[in-house]
Formats: sequence, structure tokens, C-alpha cells
Amino acid sequence: ARCSATLACNASVAPANADPLVRASATHVTAARGGEGAVREAIEWLLDGAGRLAEAREAYRERMTGVRKSGS
Repeated sequence: ARCSATLACNASVAPANADPLVRASATHVTAARGGEGAVREAIEWLLDGAGRLAEAREAYRERMTGVRKSGS
């Protein structure tokens, strides 16, 4: 059975060190292993696919530095 998150976005992600059956059924397999950046990589993959990665990175920089990019 597929989980509700897979049904909601029609995508599934597995870390590089997932069970072979899980990797085979995943839409995307990360280069990173679980516990070594796989979640970050998966989130970036999803944001990039939605065309929102640059926007998310800029929002993060603004939140961390308090500095807004000029022209925004």
C-alpha cells in the first residue's frame, strides 16, 4: 500500500542506503545515505521540481541573516 504522502504528491523518495525494493519503487533515490543529508536532498529535489528552490533558499537566507536581497 502506498502512503498518503505518495498519493498526495505522486512522488516518493528513498535514501541511497534504503532497501533495494524501496529504492526500486521510489520516484527519486538520493545520492546521500539516511542520516547523511538525504532529507535535505529530498526536500531540495521536491522544491526544484516545483520551481521554488531559489525562492526557498532566499527566504532561508533572509530569515538567518535578517538581510533582504536588494530589489526584493
